[in-house]
Amino acid sequence: MAPTKKRLAELSVEEFFALEGSSNDEARVDGEEDVIPASRQRSRTFATKGLKNGRGILRKKKKKDGTKSSFTVPSKRQTKEKKDDEGEAHEHAKQLEQLKSTDPDFYNFLQKNDSTLLDFHPDEGAEDSDDSESGVHKPPEQLEEPSDSENDDKEEEKAKVSKKSQIIVTTTRVDRWRSAAMTGLTQALLHDVVGAFGAAVANTQVDKDAKLASRFKVEGSSVFNSIVLFCLRDLQPTLDALLRLKTNNHRTKLVLPSSTTRWKGVRQDVRTYLGNVLQLLAALSEDTVVCAILRHIRHLVPYFLCFPKISRQLLKHMVRVWSEGANTARVFAFLVLNRVCRERQDLHLASIIKMMYLGYVRNVKFTSPDSLPLIGFMQRSFAEVCGLNPNAAYPHSFLYIRQLAIHLRNATVVRKRENLQAVYNWQFVHCLGLWSRVLSTLYGQVVLQPLVYPLVQVICGTIRLIPTARYYPLRFHCVSALNLLTASTGVFIPTLPFLMEVFEDTDFNKRPSRISVRPINFAVTLKLSKTNLQEKAFLDGLLDQLYDLIMESLIPHAYSISFTELILPITIQLRRFLSGCKIGNYKKQVRQLLEKLQENSNFLSSKRSGRLGDSQSMDAWEEQMKTQKTPLMRYYEMWRKLRDHEIQLEIGGKERLDDRSIPSITRKPQKAGEKERKEFSELFESDDESDDDGLVPKDKGRKESDDEDELSDTSDGSLASKDDDGADEDDNEDVEEKEVLDVASKKAKAMIDREELAELLVGRGDNVENLTLSDDDEEL
Repeated sequence: MAPTKKRLAELSVEEFFALEGSSNDEARVDGEEDVIPASRQRSRTFATKGLKNGRGILRKKKKKDGTKSSFTVPSKRQTKEKKDDEGEAHEHAKQLEQLKSTDPDFYNFLQKNDSTLLDFHPDEGAEDSDDSESGVHKPPEQLEEPSDSENDDKEEEKAKVSKKSQIIVTTTRVDRWRSAAMTGLTQALLHDVVGAFGAAVANTQVDKDAKLASRFKVEGSSVFNSIVLFCLRDLQPTLDALLRLKTNNHRTKLVLPSSTTRWKGVRQDVRTYLGNVLQLLAALSEDTVVCAILRHIRHLVPYFLCFPKISRQLLKHMVRVWSEGANTARVFAFLVLNRVCRERQDLHLASIIKMMYLGYVRNVKFTSPDSLPLIGFMQRSFAEVCGLNPNAAYPHSFLYIRQLAIHLRNATVVRKRENLQAVYNWQFVHCLGLWSRVLSTLYGQVVLQPLVYPLVQVICGTIRLIPTARYYPLRFHCVSALNLLTASTGVFIPTLPFLMEVFEDTDFNKRPSRISVRPINFAVTLKLSKTNLQEKAFLDGLLDQLYDLIMESLIPHAYSISFTELILPITIQLRRFLSGCKIGNYKKQVRQLLEKLQENSNFLSSKRSGRLGDSQSMDAWEEQMKTQKTPLMRYYEMWRKLRDHEIQLEIGGKERLDDRSIPSITRKPQKAGEKERKEFSELFESDDESDDDGLVPKDKGRKESDDEDELSDTSDGSLASKDDDGADEDDNEDVEEKEVLDVASKKAKAMIDREELAELLVGRGDNVENLTLSDDDEEL
């Protein structure tokens, strides 16, 4: 019979050591775990606890890579626990020393099997703890960083993987897509086409990630042109067919693609495609390509309206092209804006009016002959957009006209340089012209009629702000805006006083101190320099502008029953000007204007005799005169055609036209001797101001003036239209000094005396057809 196994607790020390060499199975009691002697268990517990207490007071942790993290500041509770742990550690060290004397066998056993439990020193743990608590973690002096070669290798690996996964688009593939789309576009085919188009657009971008992110790869200009041409020309009709949209140009209500049953399957692809189209528009600058994209966008307006966020992006791009693009591109951009406004007035009209006005203001800071037609286009197109809904346009019109009035008030009250410059600049003047255009175009709308009076007051205040000669061009621009309002609205605006002030304040008899090389283009001039005021071109252009503006101011009243009384003050002032002016060309021009006004007055006076009665009969009479056309109206139509043609030539940089048909014969110049020069120099020392135009003779070699035809008489009775050197002739013609010297050379050979030379200079003996002499010439 096998001996019964005892529990470990019941074994004596001798029996326990006798079981040292036995197996674990023999020492195990059936159904029970191994029982460790109490003394050994207690010793191991103290040893383990000592290790835990000795090392646990450290407040730092180790990371996986072996580096120590930063220390944390222990709290009061942690400090108390630390002191308790230190006391227990010293007590445990004493117990280990006692174990060596009380139980040497167990001590030897621990030393043999687990010596680390006996190697415990509490002071070392405390020192480590103190060092760890008080010390500061210091990182290594040099940190290891990944090299650039490793990063480049990773990027190259990613690029290789993406390139391997990309599908290369070829012209053959694009042709196959086009033929399949014509047969019947499917959602899968649309997805591929949109992806290829996005890859083509990505080639125009700087971002490389966009190219790698695309599923397709487009290389070469031929493939790029093929996919873009296919999308711009054929994708929209096939997409309409896929969604079964009915194309009806005469429909009254727009049918959005989002209302169709197949929209859900193509929505994301359409959204991506519309964004790519806008990116392509922003990336390209060729006029023909931009116009093609804008034409395509105009057909895609229903699709844009399905996405509010993309619609706002579309409007920003269209306003940018409308205000900054080329001529044809501006027209297409306006057509897109106009269609969006017509389809969704409630959502986009207010924002479009605001963006168009701000775009207009940003792009009228400077004015040139080339930009004038573009500014006029922006004014007319903006007025058309406002006319779609005058009720929605009224708040914006009121707000922006009020802003102009505030600028004018600040400049009037605080006359500082910055306040004056806020008014006297091209942006302010063109804004006045813009709102004059809007109100004159939409005056039939009752809601906008109250804005006419404040706008007129702002324009008149702008003229009176600095009423000096240097700002005469700005005055003329403001008067033109007022004339536009008068002609369109029928409101009487007294603009003639602003023009007659110029006649009174300007001395047209003053001799200019400078000879102008070219005429002053008042259409693109806002302020004159001091040099311009001393030129003859200033007086010539000033009289031309006054002639034009007086005609424009009186034409709206040319059929009025009160025309005779209206022109009475201006008639008196013009006659006073004729009596005091000594320049034949100026007198002739003003006399012609005065004759036309008097002719129209006599015509209306004869027609209105016995017709005065109630207001209805007078309105009917005026309407009859307007239909019949008065003499001033018929003359203005012919004169306006010639004047517009002349202005176009001036804008184009060509010479001005002269309405007089003057024959011209060119001849070779001849050199004059010193004797002839001296004799003829005495001819210009006259005090009679009626014999010249106010020009001062200049040195030889001066370039000829571009603003008028210069005539001189020759010995054979012929006329030369242009000479090389400047001089003064009669009231109608300017004689170049070299021309006169050439004449003197010829006459000196014929031994003609001074009296004959003076008579030749006047031209009394010449018989020239189609030449109208001035009053001063007739007196001579």
